[in-house]
Amino acid sequence: MASSIGTAVAAVERTHIRVTELLRSGLDGNQRVEGLSWTIRDLAAHLTTGSVAYREMAEGGPSPYESLERRGETNQQRLDDEPAEDLGAMADQIEAEIARMLTEVGLRADDVVSWHGGTSLPVTAFLGSVVGEFLFHGCDLATTLGQKWPIDRRDALPVLDFLVAVTPLMVNPETSRGVTTTYEVRFRGYDTTTFAFDNGTLAVSTGPATRADVRMSIDPSAFLRVAYKRAGLTRPVVTGQAVAWGRRPWLALKFPGLFQSP
Repeated sequence: MASSIGTAVAAVERTHIRVTELLRSGLDGNQRVEGLSWTIRDLAAHLTTGSVAYREMAEGGPSPYESLERRGETNQQRLDDEPAEDLGAMADQIEAEIARMLTEVGLRADDVVSWHGGTSLPVTAFLGSVVGEFLFHGCDLATTLGQKWPIDRRDALPVLDFLVAVTPLMVNPETSRGVTTTYEVRFRGYDTTTFAFDNGTLAVSTGPATRADVRMSIDPSAFLRVAYKRAGLTRPVVTGQAVAWGRRPWLALKFPGLFQSP
């Protein structure tokens, strides 16, 4: 079932504190982040500028990411414009911006918040996007440091709220071209969601599919690692964290590739 605002707020608080604690642990800002083109300083600057953007959106302002297709360019421009080098100072700013953002969310009378590309999201999905940023850039940082980075189910569920809301915007136009497939995904401990592809477009609905090509059951934490391109689907299948059946179960392995990274 979808998260409450209180659940999502608690997840934001837990995840951003995990990351800022790492940033204050005496790291070398010039060290390259494993799997990314960024240094640790760049990653910290991205999270800092992102925290500012989320606070501004919570206050009712527009996102600086005017185009979803040009997010990479916007990221680089914002990194170039961020002068901070001290990781501890950036950790302090992240915490201050997130605190202000959560205060603003608590004061809002409406239930939607501006997001990237001129879109808007339900508050829980908006908060889930914040959780996703800290969870997976925290994962990048922990991997670089040789540390484990477990994902708490309580933190995974708000990110699912976000992903279910934005997946129609994140369809990969190349890999989804010509695909007409219906996936029923049973997120364990969460809502069942149906993803119906029709030649590059996607319709998402809550509940089981009347007629699905593939039915999947998957652990939310495992799904998020796949969705954020930090892992493949093979290991969850082998370990029982993901199971597929139905008329064309082999198509489950193609599901992650139909989307761009959030």
